[in-house]
Amino acid sequence: MPSRIAFSLCLVVCFFLGNFSHADTVIEYLLSEQDTPLNGGQLQPVWVKEGKLLIKHAGGSRNTDVLFNQALDSLIIINHKNRTFVPLNEEKIGRIAQQTAEMAPVVRGLNEQLRKLSPKQRAKWEEMLGDFPLGEITQDKEGAPSSIKTVGDKIVNGFACQQMDVFTGDAKTAELCLADRSTLNLSGEDFATIRSLLSLTERMVSKAGSLASQFGIKVPQIAIRNLAGVPIEMKDFSNENKGHMTLKRIASETITAESLQVPAGYRAEELTLWR
Repeated sequence: MPSRIAFSLCLVVCFFLGNFSHADTVIEYLLSEQDTPLNGGQLQPVWVKEGKLLIKHAGGSRNTDVLFNQALDSLIIINHKNRTFVPLNEEKIGRIAQQTAEMAPVVRGLNEQLRKLSPKQRAKWEEMLGDFPLGEITQDKEGAPSSIKTVGDKIVNGFACQQMDVFTGDAKTAELCLADRSTLNLSGEDFATIRSLLSLTERMVSKAGSLASQFGIKVPQIAIRNLAGVPIEMKDFSNENKGHMTLKRIASETITAESLQVPAGYRAEELTLWR
């Protein structure tokens, strides 16, 4: 009997210790331009805990964080400089994108008229318009990549991944390398959270890529939800800067619940066509 009691106690203790000692995931990426050595890049931490994910310094901005909530399938863009936050989901992006499409003909006409003005008159109009994103609205939406080619296995900072090349027509627009959950030693919950974020950002970018990029959300137009794994390296050749993102480290650490919340005292703002 004593041995049974001891065994039962052991099971109970192990169960509770196992639940309370669950470590969260800290991922660090290094962001740089293609021609810049990786040790000269900027660190971008990603914290994952219980269905939430926080991207620190999103888009390379030290004043901007992005908070993702898997249960709500939504983002919060946090601006520490202005002490504000913007709730963002697929529905809001779609609504603004529709408004943008409806305004595009008017804005194109306005741009044509502005080009005919003198530099002084044009400067006055631009000052009146403020931050209204004329250029973003008049840009045509980029098409989806025509193909994704699997290149083969690769090692990135000691982690095995599968390299893929993304092509738009005949031009290679991106490279990415995906690692599976077991390779990264991720829990099922944290892996699902990361994959959910990738799916949401892909849907947002497909609806309004230029609009999403205003808030630091920028990913190449890749059908990543149809690909297995988590990106641990990504090279974007679609713009002049040729951005490079690579995994620096991944670790199990304890993250406080307060770290994955909007700081107290920050003011909510609504998503608009301009900042």
